[in-house]
Amino acid sequence: ASAAGGAAFNPARPAVDTALELDGTNILANAALTRYQYYAGDPAFIQSAERMLALDPNNPEMLGLFGILLTAYGDSTHGLELVARAIELSPQPPSIFNLARVFAHLQDDEPCEALAQAQGLDANKWFIVHMVAAASAGLCGDAAAATEARDRLLAVEPSFEAHAVGLVEIWRFDPRLKHAILTGLRSAGLGLA
Repeated sequence: ASAAGGAAFNPARPAVDTALELDGTNILANAALTRYQYYAGDPAFIQSAERMLALDPNNPEMLGLFGILLTAYGDSTHGLELVARAIELSPQPPSIFNLARVFAHLQDDEPCEALAQAQGLDANKWFIVHMVAAASAGLCGDAAAATEARDRLLAVEPSFEAHAVGLVEIWRFDPRLKHAILTGLRSAGLGLA
């Protein structure tokens, strides 16, 4: 983890530690630790997530969260298994669970499949959805979809181009995924600083 990346997350750590001290079996406190460690670049997030899932193995939200993070981190086999389980257990699974499939397709150099999955995500307020749609469309060579996704991305995050590389860094993507997203964004017509 870079010093700059880790420093940005330091203020959250005491709150996470306090929550765990109050109740180490609280699923939300363990989820907060998992997220904190993941975004701080600490591979111990895997053990924390496994502990979180052991506390509530049939929680679709937690299964989906860990599945997405694992897939982004590069373990798409296990990540997609967790997401599939989350979808199976959820009466109305949120489309954001399919973000893991988008990540896996991009890692596996299947941008047109990633685009099809990304276009099915219904999360207009999250820049990540538009970012992966633009990157997928750019890599797939679908100019119309790339323009549409790029415009939505810039509407949600107007300064995206100036901060894109840093925003991608925050996600701690597997190197293949990081490369695909940055290359795809450039192919979609985004000027990355």
